[in-house]
Amino acid sequence: MEVAYSVSANTSWEREVAVMVAGEVYLSIQAGERTLGPAAICQRPQHVLYALETELEKPCADITINDLALVRKLRVRSGWGTGRLSWAGAFLGLVNLASLEFGTRDVLTLQLGTFDGLPNLYKLNLENNRNLRTIQSGAFNGLANLRELTLFESFLTSLQPGAFHGLYNLRKLTLKRTRLESLPNSVFDGLSELVDLDLDNLSLARVAPGAFHGLSRLEYLVFNAGWPKECPSPTALACPNRSLETLPPNVFGELHNLEHLGLGGHRNLRTLPPGVFNGLPNLSKLVIAGTALKSLRNGLFDALPSLRFLHVFNNDELTTVEPGTFVGLRSLETLHLSSNALTTLEAGVLRGVSGLRTLDINHNPIADISALSALTNARELFLAVTSISDVAPLVANVGLGPGDFVRLDGNPWSMESRLTHIPALRQRGVDVRANHALLIGDASAVEGEPVELPVTVRPPWPRDLAVNWEVMDRAGTADPWIDHLAHQKGTLTLPAGAAQGRVVVKTLQDRHTEGDEHFVVRLNSSDLPNGIVIDGNAWFGVATILDDELPLIQNQLPQAVSVLPDIYTVVGDRTKVAAAGSFMDPDGEALAISAMSFNPAVAAVRLDEPGVVTVEALRPGLAAVVVTATDPHGETAAVTFSVRVSTSRQAVVGANDELALAQDDAVRLDLLASFRELDEHALVFVAESSDPTVATVEVGRNSVTVEAGSEGSATIVVTATDPTGENTALTFTVTVVDAPRRRGLPLWLLSKG
Repeated sequence: MEVAYSVSANTSWEREVAVMVAGEVYLSIQAGERTLGPAAICQRPQHVLYALETELEKPCADITINDLALVRKLRVRSGWGTGRLSWAGAFLGLVNLASLEFGTRDVLTLQLGTFDGLPNLYKLNLENNRNLRTIQSGAFNGLANLRELTLFESFLTSLQPGAFHGLYNLRKLTLKRTRLESLPNSVFDGLSELVDLDLDNLSLARVAPGAFHGLSRLEYLVFNAGWPKECPSPTALACPNRSLETLPPNVFGELHNLEHLGLGGHRNLRTLPPGVFNGLPNLSKLVIAGTALKSLRNGLFDALPSLRFLHVFNNDELTTVEPGTFVGLRSLETLHLSSNALTTLEAGVLRGVSGLRTLDINHNPIADISALSALTNARELFLAVTSISDVAPLVANVGLGPGDFVRLDGNPWSMESRLTHIPALRQRGVDVRANHALLIGDASAVEGEPVELPVTVRPPWPRDLAVNWEVMDRAGTADPWIDHLAHQKGTLTLPAGAAQGRVVVKTLQDRHTEGDEHFVVRLNSSDLPNGIVIDGNAWFGVATILDDELPLIQNQLPQAVSVLPDIYTVVGDRTKVAAAGSFMDPDGEALAISAMSFNPAVAAVRLDEPGVVTVEALRPGLAAVVVTATDPHGETAAVTFSVRVSTSRQAVVGANDELALAQDDAVRLDLLASFRELDEHALVFVAESSDPTVATVEVGRNSVTVEAGSEGSATIVVTATDPTGENTALTFTVTVVDAPRRRGLPLWLLSKG
């Protein structure tokens, strides 16, 4: 795990601090451009932070961060499990922290108290918590000043009522690429100040009518569908097949300040009911893309008087726009209808949008553009790769003139259009692009067979045409040299007058069950003659390699479901730890348990029986033990516990006593015995060391652990406070005697109180 602090001290420069926090803390400090490397032991009230001491470039005494209130930025990242499933109170003391990035495989649930003690947190980034399933109600209590919350790429499948309570001033919430399956009523309750909501790349099956209740200040909503990034396509085996089929009427009815709404990728969305866009008087931009809509009905957009930009594109089944559909969009400036299946623009379709400035109907099989003759305020018309042959309606449009732009690439122009109408528009100062268009399509083949991607020139070129192509590096899921030959390129020659040819790309056979994979082939514009352009919407094609082995079943990662307790033991003891129950495999497969000690000279580990770890205490000191569960596919989960080995059982210390410890030794002291004259059930203990480089202290519920560091003496003060505020102090001395220093010992933060 890597953590980065950015510490603003009351000096003329800033310290950059990298830390490891998981109950375990690694520190490194940068001053200017000089990295001091993994740092040493520093202390904060009631917690002792230990650090890995390999390659230490500066003594601990010269690196002190005694006041964590200086910390402004903290990043917590873990690539493997540490076993810490509860993070309640983990960030206490960071009272001025403004930005926290927190991502680890260990977090299954965001619990109450996780973010306690962070009153000034402004930005919280929880992306890549790949095992995060749930957020407890009230988990964010105390974060009243939080402005941005990111839950990108977590495994959240649902949100409990009250999940966002306490975030009264949140402005931006990102739930992009999570596993949410539905949005229930009032799921965003408490977010009354929210302005920006990112629901991109979700696989929702249901949205309740009151899902967006309480978001009256929302201005920006991205509500696009997607699928998990490990799925090669939305139809791949074992990938979720969830997708909205419709939306409730008035679902956005309370979003009176919404300005931007994106509805993309809902591939099963077949209907938009009347009134679905009610209550959006300030909506300025609406995107509807990648759906299964077949038509746009009259009245659909009637409640959008402020809409300026309407983008309805890449809807493969959209064949019809009813006349009057856009009536009421008096503010509309841009209408984007490209890459649908529209065959006509009926009379009256564009009625009511007389102020339209830009119209894009590229890549539709439209032949008749008579309706464009009345679009006199238009300044940009994108009419490429359609079935338009007669452009006379553009000449009849008296509004087209100097500075206006018309794109007509890739159309089967009539001779009259080529020789008369297009020159007439150019004579009026209209910038007309009327080139032949070159396009490449998609194709698939079983692995080992060649993929043949169609290449089309529209209209056909009157001479032989050489078209250069190449396989793009690092584009797609297929592996060069394993699934296809890398760096393939070539030239396709289309004979004079030919409308289409095929680019042939070799694929390779293998014996791995891997699912379908793809790579990308692009056209190269070099050496093309004047008058031919590569179409901007079809300059690359996707080649899919169909796996011919058994169907791939998506493997799920094993999970750590409980912690293993830390062990306090003495030299010579053996302790058995039943570890198998701390893990589960969602696929029900057998897990192989292994264990490793980070300090085998102190505590050795072995498995005498399946799933049971035997810990043997060999010498005084501290060791971390990592237990790993591995599934048959090599995926792992891990938990960590610490082993503290002493020379004797828990000791008792009295006032003015002196403890003698060898370097790296530790002793646990019974505080109830030391303060036995007080009410033991109501005491709160605090311990401080005068020199943490010599001896560090950690308070448990009724004990204090003292660990020896470097040679020297330190005074330890333990204070016991009763409920009335009365307190009593116990002072004793720790002397650390000379002993060989063992480098590279991973020491861990122990907070067992």
